[in-house]
Amino acid sequence: MKKSLVMILSVFAMFASNAGAAQDVFSCVIKKNGKQVTLSHDADRVSYIYGPPGKTPELTLAMPVAKTQLEVWEGFGRVRAYSIGLPKGGYLYVVNTWSDSLDGSSGRGVRVEKGDNVLSELECDPATVRGDLEAYVIRQHELIHP
Repeated sequence: MKKSLVMILSVFAMFASNAGAAQDVFSCVIKKNGKQVTLSHDADRVSYIYGPPGKTPELTLAMPVAKTQLEVWEGFGRVRAYSIGLPKGGYLYVVNTWSDSLDGSSGRGVRVEKGDNVLSELECDPATVRGDLEAYVIRQHELIHP
């Protein structure tokens, strides 16, 4: 009995210690440059991490999800698009996913904007995509706009 109680308490402690830990919700490696983009979520905050895999990130942004720009497909049109944009210093770093219901094409990637100008569009290598960005964006949108 004592052994079972210790085991149960150990498992509970493990889950409790991970409850506040950031969870990766999306990641991929960029086709063009081999760098990785990762979105992590912790409580009400999202982090954007970009740079060479396994090395110091070139850019890390973290902010409350409520300060991001969420784009959710409105339910009409052939292209279903979902994205989360993180602003910093006049720039907007957008992680996106889309699919075309007519031709079956789809993609995921990162877009960097400054004002109305798109400075860069980087496509993810499909074989490296991890996580469900669409589901994450929908869930965060529902929490912010019930």
